[in-house]
Amino acid sequence: MYAQAIAQGVQAVETMETYLDKAERFADANKTDVAVLLSTRLAPDMGGLYLQLSMPRRSYLQHLC
Repeated sequence: MYAQAIAQGVQAVETMETYLDKAERFADANKTDVAVLLSTRLAPDMGGLYLQLSMPRRSYLQHLC
């Protein structure tokens, strides 16, 4: 069970890294500050990208404890 949890956590981190790399390339191509992308909301009731990416990490860590 522990090995499965670690494997899923690693996969989640790799996915988040992919999203952040894409956001960075987009920001560079459009000459936009990355911080603007990280704080942008897709809808008024959503958090920014940074919050959206940190929520699964927090939930995952809570379940491990």
